[in-house]
Amino acid sequence: MEYNFNEIIRRIGTDSVKWDTIPGNPDAIAMWVADMDFRCPKPVIDKVMEKAAFGIYAYNIVPPSFRASTAGWQLRRHGWDIGDAQVIPMSSVVPALYTAVAAFTEPGDKVILQRPVYGPFTACIESQGRQVSNNALRLEKGRYEIDFEDLEERAKDPGTKLMLLCSPHNPVGRVFTRQEVERIGRICEENNVILFADEIHADFVYPGAVHTPAGMVCEKCMVAVAPSKTFNLASMKCASVITQDKELAEKFKKVLALSHADNLNMLGMYAYIAAYEQGDEYIDQLLVHLQGNIAYLAAYLKEHLPKIHLIQPEGTYLMWLDCRELGKTQQELTQFFTWDAGVAMNEGNWFGPEGEGFVRMNLACPRPTLEEALRRIRKAYETLL
Repeated sequence: MEYNFNEIIRRIGTDSVKWDTIPGNPDAIAMWVADMDFRCPKPVIDKVMEKAAFGIYAYNIVPPSFRASTAGWQLRRHGWDIGDAQVIPMSSVVPALYTAVAAFTEPGDKVILQRPVYGPFTACIESQGRQVSNNALRLEKGRYEIDFEDLEERAKDPGTKLMLLCSPHNPVGRVFTRQEVERIGRICEENNVILFADEIHADFVYPGAVHTPAGMVCEKCMVAVAPSKTFNLASMKCASVITQDKELAEKFKKVLALSHADNLNMLGMYAYIAAYEQGDEYIDQLLVHLQGNIAYLAAYLKEHLPKIHLIQPEGTYLMWLDCRELGKTQQELTQFFTWDAGVAMNEGNWFGPEGEGFVRMNLACPRPTLEEALRRIRKAYETLL
């Protein structure tokens, strides 16, 4: 079927985090929280309605189709035959990060991440008494690169036990090459550092880039996946962690059981299965729409907002905007975008100190929403000249 991603769906007043809890200016256009302003695929809606109509929402088992749908999606979309890997069901990817830190490290241990990165990466380390070892990404000629020499030194530290990889990377939009993922995996394996990859944005990859699942090139690792970003299912609370390593799986499941985060929402589970079984048509069309939004944004910035620079994304629907040329502090940038322009975006320093002077913009919206947001920003921008 054909999906209309330009349909305006009013979400204000629907108990939406994105639209009903905008920090600062409630009249701003919401382009911050990473969910989409689109309805879910019809097969997902149909399956949820079917299961809801049954009327009994008692304890449920995880059917074989959960694993089969996960394996099928990875093979079709990313060329990864997971073979006999374990597929561990759980509520969502952020709890998976917390569980990995708890399962594979002790208080005081070091955990590698690559900032600027999604805020919970730092939080899941520091809140559990571990130390952040920041292999900061380097911005070189408008593209973020991995500092592999620094990564090797950090991995060699005997206090380093775990690396959290965000792939594709949120917020900078990098889709790491196969060679990069292989090198990361090799460095981790050579230094007995466990690799845990958050691949929740794996399905948003644009021409010229190819997503390489970490589990396809590295055996001693775990990969967290979910249909929540791809199909706008965040509140359904259903994800999985894939690993070939039985020892890692057992340690992870033992800690996971302590929080009961291995209990799935029944409707979410069936939404997950339906999405991975029948979601190809939806994501194929969605990628075309998002590419159009990205091209529109890039052209508009170049013509009308030349002091705001787009870090050209290879993946995700989250745009990383370099606003340092505006000469404003992060607080002043927030005032400018949220209040002066009336467009709510994520502050760059939420992703770490390396994000100072940047903002993250969510383009998973109808084109008219993007056009109005850019008109507002341009109007406020012109008062600065």
